[in-house]
Amino acid sequence: MSFFNYNGINIFYEVTGNGGECIMLIHGLGSSSRVYSNISKYDFFRKNFNVLFIDLVGYGNSDKPMEFDYSIKSQALACLHLIDYLGINSTHIIAHSMGGVVAQYICESIKVKSFINCEGNLTLDDCKLSASIYNVGFEVFNRGGFKFLKNKYRTIPFYESLCMTNAYVMYESSKSLVEVCKTDNILERFIKLDTGKMYVYGERNLGKRKSQDYLRDTGIAIKHIKDSGHNMIEENPYNFYKTLIEYFSDANSFEAL
Repeated sequence: MSFFNYNGINIFYEVTGNGGECIMLIHGLGSSSRVYSNISKYDFFRKNFNVLFIDLVGYGNSDKPMEFDYSIKSQALACLHLIDYLGINSTHIIAHSMGGVVAQYICESIKVKSFINCEGNLTLDDCKLSASIYNVGFEVFNRGGFKFLKNKYRTIPFYESLCMTNAYVMYESSKSLVEVCKTDNILERFIKLDTGKMYVYGERNLGKRKSQDYLRDTGIAIKHIKDSGHNMIEENPYNFYKTLIEYFSDANSFEAL
């Protein structure tokens, strides 16, 4: 395992592939880089890209210090320092859920070739899980809410990552995510972002997010992953990665094999 030391915090990362452009993978709330493990099954990514996995601070194999504020902006800043440390000049970003908001700030700070946003939070209405955590307050969530959450997701792959974080990290992350989506006009900023963009939905969530109506007429590529919901990356990895391969191939971002 590889770690980047950021202000005394060990951040887990891994780079796979045989060279070429970089793809940075950013996970969501309660998750970890494990959510993208199936990408290694596809020769397309191994042959054409360097794939950068990262566990955000507080998640997966990264440190979980109490003194870190777990804000979206702080997570983005840590990612930017890792990008600089690795000498990456330009990257594609694939980001899920909360990670989509982290990626938004990264894209506004450095040159990014493309941003694939997988049901990233665009409005306060998108904050389902995070709002439910934030609204009960830390004491209640810490006393029993986090245990309830783990029991709820015990039968799906997300559970393994959830067990690698803690109640404090989840609560502080949720608090920041809700506040950012309430005040920072993430939807408008995503639409205006000057980079290649695609927004990906799980098919079972069609019609459940108000932001869909705003994105429909923007010209941004929108794709739906069949037989899946919010966790489309693990629920239907074949269709998810097939959609990404089609996007990158059409974008002509590299010399196709």
